[in-house]
Amino acid sequence: MFYDIGMVYPGSYSFSPGTTGGLPTGSYADNWGIGIRLNLPIGPLRLDYGIPITSPPRTGTSGRFQFGVGYTREF
Repeated sequence: MFYDIGMVYPGSYSFSPGTTGGLPTGSYADNWGIGIRLNLPIGPLRLDYGIPITSPPRTGTSGRFQFGVGYTREF
């Protein structure tokens, strides 16, 4: 299980709300979900399903799948 929260701003060092591509920025969105990680012979497989709790207008209110294959670098 996971919980995720974040905000998006128009520029790298801009912390003022604005719009990007017609979508508002500077408002936060958060979601929760479940995921599974499988180590297969072809490499790792990641499947996640997230459900929004709070979302900005025009971003949708239904859950979404995230699919990933391969390795990632740890920070």
